[in-house]
Amino acid sequence: MRIAWVLIALSAVFIGCNTRMPDRWLIPDGYVGWLVVQYKNPACAPLPTSGGYNVLRIPPNGRLCTSSPQPDGEAFDKFEYITVDGGTQELDQHTMVWGGMASSTGRRFVFVGPEQQFRSSSDSAEKLDNRCTNDLRC
Repeated sequence: MRIAWVLIALSAVFIGCNTRMPDRWLIPDGYVGWLVVQYKNPACAPLPTSGGYNVLRIPPNGRLCTSSPQPDGEAFDKFEYITVDGGTQELDQHTMVWGGMASSTGRRFVFVGPEQQFRSSSDSAEKLDNRCTNDLRC
């Protein structure tokens, strides 16, 4: 009987977790600045999946459009630069990934680069979200 209660308690813990499939961000080598992902745009392709990740292949301008729904929940995303030779170099998320935000407008914002450049950026996720509402090429 005790085992049954333990299993019930563990099930309640796991059911309460709000997890999602993690994202693998593939970013042009050396890119520094804000990344903007526009979700649920029927004119754009859905995100591919590979190895248990949604794959976000970021174009050189840092803006990606997808028909996939905006993710909801927690996950351990991976951020990688695509090197000139086609390989990847994982970014340290403690020193190179900042200011992640998902908006109610169906957009997600992440800054990639050193902390000093993030702090001195004239843009913010909120400013970009407002600008993108008026200009989809933001």
